[in-house]
Amino acid sequence: MIEKVQESHLYMWLKEKDSKFLSKLDETIEYANTILPQINNVFASYTVHGVRHSINVMEYMYALVVDINKLSELEVALLIYSALLHDIGMIANVDEIKEIKADHAILGERKYSKVLEKYGDEMTALQECVRPVHGKRARDYIETKMDERLFLIPESTNISFKSELAQICMSHNEDFEWIKKNLHNDEKKGHFDLNAQYISVLLRISDYLDIDEQRAPLYLYKYLNPKEFSDLEWKQHFVIENYDKIRRNPKTNELEIFFQGTSQDPSVHRKLLKYFDAINGELKNAVDLCESFVDEKYLLPLKTNVVNQIQSKGFSFSDLRLSLDYNAVTNLLMGEHIYGDRKYGLRELIQNSIDACKTMEESATKMEKFRYQNYQPYISVILDKDRKKVMVMDNGSGMSIDILKKYFLNVGVSYYASDDYRLQDREYSPIGHYGIGFLACFMLSDKVEVNTVYYNDAYSAKTEHSLRMSGALFR
Repeated sequence: MIEKVQESHLYMWLKEKDSKFLSKLDETIEYANTILPQINNVFASYTVHGVRHSINVMEYMYALVVDINKLSELEVALLIYSALLHDIGMIANVDEIKEIKADHAILGERKYSKVLEKYGDEMTALQECVRPVHGKRARDYIETKMDERLFLIPESTNISFKSELAQICMSHNEDFEWIKKNLHNDEKKGHFDLNAQYISVLLRISDYLDIDEQRAPLYLYKYLNPKEFSDLEWKQHFVIENYDKIRRNPKTNELEIFFQGTSQDPSVHRKLLKYFDAINGELKNAVDLCESFVDEKYLLPLKTNVVNQIQSKGFSFSDLRLSLDYNAVTNLLMGEHIYGDRKYGLRELIQNSIDACKTMEESATKMEKFRYQNYQPYISVILDKDRKKVMVMDNGSGMSIDILKKYFLNVGVSYYASDDYRLQDREYSPIGHYGIGFLACFMLSDKVEVNTVYYNDAYSAKTEHSLRMSGALFR
């Protein structure tokens, strides 16, 4: 087992090159060894997130690279930097914890008092405030608290990769589409090539793969005695028996990720299968993105489904699923069976606009841009008989790409009934709660176009998300 970063394959490669990145990298390693244990201030009941985890991530990164000799020294150095610092946003000092618990520091859009109300446990509530935004916090920590000189290109007094590293670390906790919008794949830093998207992909996959008893030692599990969800999180690590999870298929010459072990608890087994599903989605996105790069050195010849060799013991597990007649159910939800009259399809759209404007009105009270001029909501309904169009427009809160994917495009899943909304501690109680109201607009037309801009999207505030949907998708 590799015990030090300096023993990792990535570091040894730089050492063989006599790389000038090593001096600053050594300082960063020393810094990480000092600072990462502070993750336990909040996440003591979690599996290991310190330098041990970073080393494992580095080794998986190395195994995923087709030919390490074709990467630039900067890219290899950034693999190490990102493995070391991607979880630094999980650190919260004593003063910050006090601010969070007093509701003076709002993390993301979650308010501690509302999270505590849900979980009833102070430490769990604190974790659920920090965990969803620890990627953003990692970016902010690197950009504001770490010395710029640690990230200077060798022999340069001005060219830094600090911003790129901060974004890469943030990306591991974001939706995959975020990578394409916020990271580049063809930069130059001094004489060095830099494909930040590729580094992000390797970080995300490698982070997923660090799941086994090395990251969840049995003695620590017994000492911490985690409960409920945390208990399942630890136990799924114990199921995995293989430390090396990347191998080359001799028949296809393709890399594949495999898991071996024995499962004795149906609940843990079910959780592990969901974890594998998440990895499969990540692999598909990663391979597709890498195939779009011009240079073949960034290819990821990786099978997009994990090889699951987990054996169940003491129970029989079948992947049984409830089956619905999709056409019948959606016709029921968006037809006159529920609403009684086609005109109520328009009413549903207007109610959606009312919710968006009321939500925005509450948000505006906390926004600097509305400090001197109050937010004025408006809803416009246009009935264009000549073009046979109905348009409902508003200046409400809009939807982010995350809200679109998780809620709007999932029938029956309501954003307003989710933790993402409820834990903000808002006063307004929206009209829509069931996540089916939008389907009513298909009572009016077989085609619907949605254009939206999310009010609080700091990184793409001017990005308009567009959807064009046909009734054929629902009928």
